[in-house]
Amino acid sequence: MLIPLLGLAGLLALGAAMLLLWRDVAWRAKGQRRSVGSLLSHYLAVKAAIWLGKRQCLRLETDAQHAKQAQEETLLKRLRKNANTHYGRLHDFSSMKDCAAFRERHPLTSYEDYRELVSRVASGEEGVLTAERPSILALTSGTSGSSSMLLSTRDTSSEFFLQERWQELVEDVERGRVNPGLDIEEVVRHSLDAWLRPDRHRAAQLRAQLEQGFQGIARRLWPRLNLVLAVDSGSNQVYGERLREYYCQGVSFYSPFYAATEGLIGVNLWPEREPRQYLLCPRSMLCEFIPEGSLEEEHPATLLMDQVKVGECYELAVTNAAGLYRYAADGLAGEITPAMTNFRISCSFISHWRCG
Repeated sequence: MLIPLLGLAGLLALGAAMLLLWRDVAWRAKGQRRSVGSLLSHYLAVKAAIWLGKRQCLRLETDAQHAKQAQEETLLKRLRKNANTHYGRLHDFSSMKDCAAFRERHPLTSYEDYRELVSRVASGEEGVLTAERPSILALTSGTSGSSSMLLSTRDTSSEFFLQERWQELVEDVERGRVNPGLDIEEVVRHSLDAWLRPDRHRAAQLRAQLEQGFQGIARRLWPRLNLVLAVDSGSNQVYGERLREYYCQGVSFYSPFYAATEGLIGVNLWPEREPRQYLLCPRSMLCEFIPEGSLEEEHPATLLMDQVKVGECYELAVTNAAGLYRYAADGLAGEITPAMTNFRISCSFISHWRCG
């Protein structure tokens, strides 16, 4: 008898929850030109995103509280995975059992240590630096010198597409198709065209606004726009400033990540803070810090994530998933800032970073 009663109670609780959910969505639908079904989908998507965000934030906080352990686990995972590559055999990765052994036996490196190896990868050779075949070869931005080609990363496009080709875009909206002159695969074109419908009214609105120029264009095209979510740190900063000061005047910006071609450096957990601060991600890559005063030394000593000091400046050396080991990139440097008093973690906070 107890089990059926528990089952009935569960059904009643589920029914009550669904009723409350439906009432909330129906209330939000009032006064909006959207169906309840559309709003329900949006509502559930937002709730799912919030849940996933909280879950990832909790994992990041946990790793940050145990940064040394998380960093060593990340390093050993990389070494085990790439132990049988050409580079892994050359440096005997299989015999390295902890972070201390790796730092003692593997020197700091620069791009010159990888130039010939990357060329071999670019020519199609496998198992050179990584066990996994790299999907992308990309150039660094070269803000502090010449560009370098690295593996498994994505380049940043510098073209402001809208400003240069807005007439074609408006025409596509008006006709409900993708411009025939755009060089894309036919399968992709047919798929996109199947979703598009002619919209002369919206095309006229776009044309009227774009003909007035591009200063503040974002708010004029989308009056309800409240936030621009974009990575505008590091080598992307110049583009972010251009968007903020010209195209997106009056719109708030949130840069969630600090990333370089070498990999993810930090996450911005405090959107309203200025200047921005980023929490280092212990499971992104092994980070070693070279004190500013030691940069001219031939073999400078490095510090780990839990050893850096507030207010000091360091250059970063990284060991990542893309075949870079204790790689000290020119221009990848920044200042350690204090933690928030109510955020008890042992991991480092960084700000004012520049990425090459």
